[in-house]
Amino acid sequence: MKIGKFSKRVAHVVTLAMMFGLFLPMMKPVGTLAATTTTHELNVSNSMTVGQYSSDFTLNGFTFITGGSIWEVDSSSRSYGGVNFTQRVKSGGKGTISKRAISFTASGAGQLTVYAMSSGSTSRNVTLYGNGKDLESFTAVQDVITAMNFTIPNSGTYVIYPPDDGISYYYLKVVKTDSTPTPTPTVKPTQTPTPTPTTSNEVYVSNNGSASASGTYSNPKSLEGAISSAKAGQTIFMLPGTYSYSTQITIPAGTNGTSSARIKLMPYNNGSVTLNFSSQPYGNPDTNLRGIQLDANYWHIYGIRVYGAADNGIYLSGNNNIIEMCVLEANRDTGLQLSRRNSSLTTISGWPSNNLIKNCTSFNNYDPATGENADGFAAKLTCGEGNVFDGCMAYNNVDDGWDLYTKTDTGAIGSITLRNCVSFRNGATSTGVFTANSDGNGFKLGGSSIAVAHTVENCIAFENKNHGFTDNSNPGPITLKNCTSFNNSLADGNKSNFDFARADTSNNYFTNIITFSTKPVSSDKYKGTATNCSFYNSSKYYLITTATSVNTRGGIYGTLNSTGVKTSDFVSLSAPASSSNLHQTLRNSDGSINLGNFLKLSSSSAYKTMGANLGN
Repeated sequence: MKIGKFSKRVAHVVTLAMMFGLFLPMMKPVGTLAATTTTHELNVSNSMTVGQYSSDFTLNGFTFITGGSIWEVDSSSRSYGGVNFTQRVKSGGKGTISKRAISFTASGAGQLTVYAMSSGSTSRNVTLYGNGKDLESFTAVQDVITAMNFTIPNSGTYVIYPPDDGISYYYLKVVKTDSTPTPTPTVKPTQTPTPTPTTSNEVYVSNNGSASASGTYSNPKSLEGAISSAKAGQTIFMLPGTYSYSTQITIPAGTNGTSSARIKLMPYNNGSVTLNFSSQPYGNPDTNLRGIQLDANYWHIYGIRVYGAADNGIYLSGNNNIIEMCVLEANRDTGLQLSRRNSSLTTISGWPSNNLIKNCTSFNNYDPATGENADGFAAKLTCGEGNVFDGCMAYNNVDDGWDLYTKTDTGAIGSITLRNCVSFRNGATSTGVFTANSDGNGFKLGGSSIAVAHTVENCIAFENKNHGFTDNSNPGPITLKNCTSFNNSLADGNKSNFDFARADTSNNYFTNIITFSTKPVSSDKYKGTATNCSFYNSSKYYLITTATSVNTRGGIYGTLNSTGVKTSDFVSLSAPASSSNLHQTLRNSDGSINLGNFLKLSSSSAYKTMGANLGN
């Protein structure tokens, strides 16, 4: 018996602006296939009627297997990729291949795309079964849709099921290709690996590989096994899927590449790879396990999602490494942190240096113990010279977006460069979780009145709990150029968009800076030399055109600007809504950030030469 009935309603998939009006692309699968044909497609919002179904049924090529349970379709408003979904179909609990499962027949190799969400308060897996075994799993998180791309190896009947607990499904699609699937994600890597198995410099790993395997495509190693035997110039290809760990993955000091022969760790053919550490126990914050700890030199880690670690998602203590296009999500301390590997390294020469963090995204990181340690990115306490963050995005982390904190015990760190980065809505997770201790600054650039000469270029901070940009008592000199700070101090309006005059000895360099708010905010503070800047102080705007010594501590603000900055000076002030897929929707094909027209200065504005440019 089925309760409720199907209705082939007229499709009305509406492209919406996300929250606050940012216009995002139409829905498309995270990966596409060359020479593909869509064989099955189901949008629950358009093809199913609200109700309960207690008998097996087939719709658009997908068979919903009850196995004595009930499938339920109900209203659920969620967005993915700019498309609004209004309904979901819920499994109602944990499933098997014969209960609370969805089966379909594939006519050849291809790909299954699923948009799904955990139905509960914890993350849960969705598993693809075929050829007599579980083939691949992806993790669905709570409250937001996760896009999953499963590889279909050949023709046959397949089943997806939730091995943990209830899952909500919004969209399913099967495509067929006449050749081996080669998924191309929405964001293509700068260097696209297309391996032909196997050369001596290629090692393949899978989520069910063994340390003793040969490491070929057909006989993959475990990730730990590949790391233990890694050598300079080698590429470790991770076959798509979710790799679940209750232990830490350590790349030990001495397992080094070279400047001309890095060791690379990346998904095979740009597939989707998640390292899920959510089963790591959480206890003493001083001894909790991290996700990946990279103590070695000259590695290039590319395109991996690191989820749920008990401490940092990635802890980087080696030198001359590249971390690129990685996602750090829901870890229980900072998403990615640079610091020394052990306390015996007491001088800056032994601290991590010359590392590049490029086009990475870090969000929803939260430390349960205090709620004041989990930043998006941190280069703090003990890190050396030459470290760069380029094109990175930090949002909805419970503490700061970036934290460059220093303390007296260990002294100054090396100068950090931040460029083309965005930090927003830090101080609480996307579900509103925070503590009274959560700082919530966009870019926090110091601590303990210790002078470090950081550089920040072409960066944006908006809608953070406290300050947008702050020296946090670092007297500098800090160099800031082409930066925009908008609508920060959301907690109480008592913090600033721009805070760079905490010390009498502050001496900074500001070029092409603009701040603006449509909500209550405290005065900008600035001390140093400013050129072509617009600041806000004591409910007035001040304009500095040519290089001028400024000091708000001493009442030297610049030239009073009676006109002030207005909303009409910007093309758009509609901010992007928080979601789990901003790593795709807010990036160009080369991985760089693209905020569209948001915070872009109008061509007719008097301030058009100020601020950051991270748009079209």
